[in-house]
Amino acid sequence: MAEEDEKQEGQEGEEGKKSGKLKWIIIGVVALLVIIGATAAVTLIFFGGSESEPTVEAIEPVQQTGAAASEAPAIYLALQPAFVVNYRVGSRTRFLQLELSILSREDEALAVIDEHMPVVRNDILLTLQGQDYRALLTDEGKQALANQLTTVVQDIVMQQLGRPGIEKVLFTNFVLQ
Repeated sequence: MAEEDEKQEGQEGEEGKKSGKLKWIIIGVVALLVIIGATAAVTLIFFGGSESEPTVEAIEPVQQTGAAASEAPAIYLALQPAFVVNYRVGSRTRFLQLELSILSREDEALAVIDEHMPVVRNDILLTLQGQDYRALLTDEGKQALANQLTTVVQDIVMQQLGRPGIEKVLFTNFVLQ
């Protein structure tokens, strides 16, 4: 009889260990699911939508000119992915990483840019490759580059719409290394 009691106590101890392990496995799986769900929620909040379609605010079609056109709400179009250009400075290779957004007040102009994105990216890259690395280290060089890029994009839109349609090209990230 004593042996049977010892066997029952041994079996209960093994079941307790198994249920304890099972309990920790369930807690771990639930915690993992909560972490995955939270990560997905944060990603959707900060990066909602697909990257292939730029987010553009919906406004009424703008057919205005002059002072009335400048009163229309600003629309921004981010050019993704970032532009990366390398420069040879002496015996070293230097890099520029640049993220750009385009400011316009005309939906049509942004539609033209979106439609002709390969041409826009090509012309911007050619302009970036033609820059002097040392000049880009100064504020004046950066401002001159912004003006050149604005002109490049305006020329593309001008060919399609007959008007510049773009106010500025803005730097959203500018890294020289």
